[in-house]
Amino acid sequence: MSGSIKRHKVNPHPCYRAGWNRCSCAMCIFSTPTLFAGIRELYPEDYGMLKQDEEILGFTLDNNCDLDTFVGSAKSCVYHDDQEALYSLVTGEFSRDSVYVKGQWMYPTGAFHGAEGGPC
Repeated sequence: MSGSIKRHKVNPHPCYRAGWNRCSCAMCIFSTPTLFAGIRELYPEDYGMLKQDEEILGFTLDNNCDLDTFVGSAKSCVYHDDQEALYSLVTGEFSRDSVYVKGQWMYPTGAFHGAEGGPC
């Protein structure tokens, strides 16, 4: 799959370019503390609502601790060198021009780095 994307110079989804290793559930219960630290960084309101949901529902994302304890002081996995990807993720805006890579195609930070994926 990555060969076709590379061959046709298709820009990978912004979440891969920003460091996430998958695009499915942004706040998956199987995510790591570094991913949730990235969510807290880019989407503080959503992170706050998830914390509020834990309180309202009376149970936590992790069986052993609440979200803030789970994340702790984990460093955010967000890759800041692709500002276009971050802009798209935060605003939900994707330009037609961002579909194809201009110049050299490179593997995105978050994907295609083995089973563990990228930094998130």
